Amino acid sequence: MHYFIYFVIIVSFFDNFTQLPIISVYAQELGGSPFLIGLVVGLYSFSNMVSNVVAGRWIDRWGRKKIMVAGMLMAGVSVALYAFVSTAQQLAVVSFLHGIGGGLLVPAAYAFLGDRTKGKGRGQAMALSGAAIGVAAIVGPAYGGIIAQRLGLDWVFVSVAILLILTAVLVFLFLPDHYQGAGSGKADRYDLLRLLKNPQLNQAYLGAFALMFAVGILTMMLPLKVDALGFGSALTGVLMSVYGLVAIVLFVLPTNRLSDRLGRIKPMIYGLLLLGTALLVLSLFSMQPAMFIAMVVFGAGFALLFPAIAALVVDQARREERGRAFGLFYAFFSLGVVIGPLVVGSLAVAPDQGLLVGAVGILLMGIVLIARNRMVLFVSHK
Repeated sequence: MHYFIYFVIIVSFFDNFTQLPIISVYAQELGGSPFLIGLVVGLYSFSNMVSNVVAGRWIDRWGRKKIMVAGMLMAGVSVALYAFVSTAQQLAVVSFLHGIGGGLLVPAAYAFLGDRTKGKGRGQAMALSGAAIGVAAIVGPAYGGIIAQRLGLDWVFVSVAILLILTAVLVFLFLPDHYQGAGSGKADRYDLLRLLKNPQLNQAYLGAFALMFAVGILTMMLPLKVDALGFGSALTGVLMSVYGLVAIVLFVLPTNRLSDRLGRIKPMIYGLLLLGTALLVLSLFSMQPAMFIAMVVFGAGFALLFPAIAALVVDQARREERGRAFGLFYAFFSLGVVIGPLVVGSLAVAPDQGLLVGAVGILLMGIVLIARNRMVLFVSHK
């Protein structure tokens, strides 16, 4: 059943990744101003982040499967509606609804996966889920771009909507959910504030924020650097694919057990160090070989960090609160990918400087993680 939930995770992220190469162009074709185009993209992230937090309580109260199906159906209907909008304003509204559906779906899938894994295998299970995300990240944009070019945008939206709805039906029919929900009384005893006060979960949430802070800055600044160097946009795609492929390979090799063997914190620290180093190398060097090496290092950092932080959430959250714990986890994910580009954008810096800001930020967060971990160890041994 693990493999089925990995398929659900692929579909969950494939939905979003197929939109990356086309949604801004679609908003422009509908007559959207630069502000409206930004609003279309931003509203998805905003509603997704809010939905992540709100969904947690429902996942713990009513069960993983019910919310998973509801989120997948909502996402499927929203994607189908993209094909029928006629103005950029309508597109923004549908994007908002789409974000809510995705915000319900992903935490429910991860809470389900967390329920099905045991202590020593949690890191490996989360690494394999990371590989599922990586597959979606590589296949999704290519699918969206190719189908849009050959058959038109509507075919992308309709085909992805059909995939989401069919997967929702499969989940409803075949996915066993042994956790049926805690009911209103029991679930309400575990609130978000208590989770946020948990020092171990704080470290997982910091790691989630840092990871997507780095990804956000990389996604924004790497294309600008490549363009400024005159290498052409194709190189950007190849470089991003390199980091994705390296991460996937490490997710499926025996390295996926590192956080089970070394504990959660060491791989988190090493992962942040590698991410910061990769951004630093990209900021300092303009030769293609150096850029490829940096992307390999970035992929390795991603592969070390993600399984450790996701497994740490499973370790520290009780079954009755795991939906909320993962809701917060993915809310920090969304926050990181928004804050990273916002920081470097507000500084109005050149690509190299933006990458350097990202490197410094990641390394500082690594220092905070080390200090926080030592404080937790000191208090626990006191």
